[in-house]
Amino acid sequence: MTKKFDPFSLITGILSLILAFVILDNPINAFSTFITIVGVFSVIEGILKWTGIRFAHWLVPVNTRWGTISAILDIILGLVIIYVPQFGAAYIWISLAMWFIFDSIFELWVGRFVRSSEKGYYGFHTVLAVIGLIVGIILLFSPAFAMSLSVAIVAMYLTLFGIVQVVRSF
Repeated sequence: MTKKFDPFSLITGILSLILAFVILDNPINAFSTFITIVGVFSVIEGILKWTGIRFAHWLVPVNTRWGTISAILDIILGLVIIYVPQFGAAYIWISLAMWFIFDSIFELWVGRFVRSSEKGYYGFHTVLAVIGLIVGIILLFSPAFAMSLSVAIVAMYLTLFGIVQVVRSF
């Protein structure tokens, strides 16, 4: 089976790589844009959640109070993130730090199940979880590092995605 050239993947890959370099070239503007995108997605999530709840309630009459409250909070949170960028920056900072901390604690908990089957993997898994926990604690007390890391993660993802798309196009 011969593979044909895929121009869409090539264009997507090149645009992703360009966007990654633009982000790395101007991280402050990239972070501001990232804050706005997070706010917009929160508003969209709230709207979709609310319409989904209304549709589900129409199909099956159930109590939708908590779902509606959650949808309204998503919309309010998104609007506050958009219109108060300092809050958005703090939201991203604390969310990223908590993500690292809780994910690392979970990985340490899961590690006890891995210990009996894979000794070498268990050690590697535990070391990575402890490093993640340390990074999370550092992020919690260093907002500038958290903001820089969030921009770097997005740029790294776009770079890897762009390379994969370019390679896949041929």
